[in-house]
Amino acid sequence: MGAGSSRRHETIRLEPSRVYATYRGQLDAIADDYEDIDLELPDVRRYAGESTTLTMPHVTGLREELQPGTRGAVPVLFDAPDGSHVEGVAQVEERPWPWRRSRYAVRDGAFSCSCGQDDCAHISQARDAVAAALNARRIRTAMGEWERRRGHVRETLAADHAASVAAPRQRPDPDGPSWAANPSHFQAAYGQARQRVAAGENPVPYMHTNATGGLGARDGGRAFGVEIEFDFPSTMTAAQRRQALEQIGRDLHAEGLTSSPAQLGYHSGSRTGYRSWTFESDASVAGEIVSPTMYDEPATWDQLERVCGIVRRHGGIASRRAGAHVSVSIADYDHTVANHESLVRGIREYEDVMYRLGQNTERRRHRRSSYSAAQPAPPSQGYRSIDEARNRNTRCYTVNLAHAQGRSTDRVEYRLWDATLDPAAIQSHINLSLGMTEAAFLDHSWGDATPIGTHYRHNREHLQGQRGARLRGDAWTANTSQVRRLVDRLFWRRANREQIAALFAATRWERP
Repeated sequence: MGAGSSRRHETIRLEPSRVYATYRGQLDAIADDYEDIDLELPDVRRYAGESTTLTMPHVTGLREELQPGTRGAVPVLFDAPDGSHVEGVAQVEERPWPWRRSRYAVRDGAFSCSCGQDDCAHISQARDAVAAALNARRIRTAMGEWERRRGHVRETLAADHAASVAAPRQRPDPDGPSWAANPSHFQAAYGQARQRVAAGENPVPYMHTNATGGLGARDGGRAFGVEIEFDFPSTMTAAQRRQALEQIGRDLHAEGLTSSPAQLGYHSGSRTGYRSWTFESDASVAGEIVSPTMYDEPATWDQLERVCGIVRRHGGIASRRAGAHVSVSIADYDHTVANHESLVRGIREYEDVMYRLGQNTERRRHRRSSYSAAQPAPPSQGYRSIDEARNRNTRCYTVNLAHAQGRSTDRVEYRLWDATLDPAAIQSHINLSLGMTEAAFLDHSWGDATPIGTHYRHNREHLQGQRGARLRGDAWTANTSQVRRLVDRLFWRRANREQIAALFAATRWERP
């Protein structure tokens, strides 16, 4: 090893206490599922590459301190290639076994940058550099290897970005007239759904082939996944619940859906890369069944139907406290902030109608959980970075951008859907999620927000509180205008529009 290499790993002076004192208050406000531990910080080292320098406690010593499932705060100084300086405290954790790609992860901590921005690219680089150092096989050359990988990643991202803006996708021409301009087409589908309700049938049609109109196709569409929470009736005893869970696990495994008959721990699917269905525990409900990464194929809809049937067969129900989540790939959103902001603005414009469509059709109202709250408005000047969009739109809101980082593995999670064991309703929610994700990518123009309760309040005023009164004529046409505009924007195909019209017929407007 030459003399130049020996300078890459040397002990220097750093005052962790000063950094901790500056950022301790911010760190205390950061919540996580990991157990916080007090690290006995080893000597501070400086790890240098060709254009970056990372100063932090000795990596080998940190590895000895961290244990699976724990998290510690680590002071960091980072010199970026353009001369900017980042300092602060990183939240460092060791992933519980089995690890996915990296054993150690660096979460958002508390940082400041000499460039003056709150959450800039330099801070993102600092987090990535700490993770690279912790996960490196050869610590002495970690920064050099990281810089080389970043150069390749930048080239790939630049190519993806150029392709996404140079040749934007075009959806097919509609296979019929606009529903916004021709309310009679919506009314016909709505009336047919009401007739099915009166006959005791499921009002929402279920499609086994080409259910998404290409939105979820393996070739040219988006990947998606679902999480189905369920509960048991309050009349079941603890012993009956345990037996039902065991039976659900055995049946899922016997039908080749899961790799194990056991009910696994929370987030087991994410740790194994979503390669198969997983039957998981969840502290808020009896259980949760998480799908693999899926596409619009007959096998997908057959499996979804079988999963729901197994849970219902053993007494499972979609209780008021249970929810359903749909994740959709946003790999093509790239590192274009406008794409992410467009999605948030689209959700806000159609918030009232989306929450109506998100109801469990067996109940009269949406569950309105604190983990599916109304989406906050973007700042007046727009998001300055993907990091800002991600940090402002967390798992507490309608759409969760926690997994948005401008990478090919990015996804958005729709959290507003009520739990249901009706495959047709779940398929409708998947279609709405796919359609909104695609529409936000294709067109960034959206209207004003329509908060939850807007239509309910307007209808009450129009009917002057008359019990049992119904909207008719122009009032009804105005009342359905937003859902008709929504299906026009999301779907080119009549079959998908009719499915959402049926879901609308089976639900009600939300109170404010």
